[in-house]
Amino acid sequence: EGMKAACEGRVVEVTIRGDNDFYSQQDTLKQQGLELSTSALASLPPFGPPTKHADGGIAKTGLGSSAALVTSLVGGLLTYFDMIKLEKGAVLTPEQARQVHNVAQACHCYAQGKIGSGFDVSSAVYGSQRYIRFSPTYLKGNLPESDGSCDKTGSEVSSAILGKWDNSVSPFSMPSYLHVVLGDVCGGSNTPSMVSKVLKWKKEGGQEALDLWNELGNANLSTFELLSSLAQQSGHEEDALSLASEVFEHAEEKELSGSGMKKDLLDLAQRFSKSRRLLRDVGIAADVPIEPQEQCALLDYSMKVPGVVAAGVPGAGGYDAIFAICIGDDAVKRLKQAWSEWEHNTVCALPCLSRDCGLCEDSSAYAEKAEKASTF
Repeated sequence: EGMKAACEGRVVEVTIRGDNDFYSQQDTLKQQGLELSTSALASLPPFGPPTKHADGGIAKTGLGSSAALVTSLVGGLLTYFDMIKLEKGAVLTPEQARQVHNVAQACHCYAQGKIGSGFDVSSAVYGSQRYIRFSPTYLKGNLPESDGSCDKTGSEVSSAILGKWDNSVSPFSMPSYLHVVLGDVCGGSNTPSMVSKVLKWKKEGGQEALDLWNELGNANLSTFELLSSLAQQSGHEEDALSLASEVFEHAEEKELSGSGMKKDLLDLAQRFSKSRRLLRDVGIAADVPIEPQEQCALLDYSMKVPGVVAAGVPGAGGYDAIFAICIGDDAVKRLKQAWSEWEHNTVCALPCLSRDCGLCEDSSAYAEKAEKASTF
């Protein structure tokens, strides 16, 4: 009712623009004779037009662009109609964040045609986090059908969507000496289709599928717990940076002994390696290319770079992107140089930075990103 009153006599023109990091710019760089590098990407005008694959699909980088755009649109509309107050440089209050989160989840699920985990929308709202999803019952029966019809009244839908859900978000920060680097591989993956196939395998695969799924979940939780523990420790940055020349390839085959930061970082590399192996096993069992051979080769190549403690495929996996975690800036530079020399010339390190905060009004992000990109 509040939004209805706020809309009286007002006309809204909506323009949605997507950050270059969400859409592959490899074709643009090649057309302009530029190398596939972070600095070249950062030199392009912001919000460039997305390019397309040969099959007509948008060339995305696989970083949750649809969720980010839906969330920013919802946040912008709720701000415009005075439902929330999104101030420059300030994050949302818990109640405002909850409202944006719930509405954005509903819109995104409707647009995707299914109720997914919601992690990508939650990340866009809250930033870095440990996430426990909401129960699908909050949205089942409260979203319009494909023809736009809905059996519920507007007030019933509003009550269901704006009510308190059972999702859980715990803030999370990386240790200061570990940097996340994302690479655009520009392969293209249909995330909803891939996720549906994995869920079908999980449902129909019996105890064997359930055991593998639970083992992967426990491995991911173990990695999260170690990262959280390292982030809470202070005074160890110098010790960590002194290990930036170490190679963590084949970490699971190495003996975990000794003490101190060297043991901690090897332990972290082992846990990431285990999660990657189990995720690959899930893909094989479900017949889904979560870590295709092309990505596997690139990830193995990345792990040979000194100072890289982890490499993998983000999100649902596929051909879109890869990530790596490096010890300090020097390791980041080495990794980006290695990617530029990759024999297949298909990977471009993105300028985007890791940030803990979620949705906010912040025009300084581009300046910060460009300045950081110019140093690598």
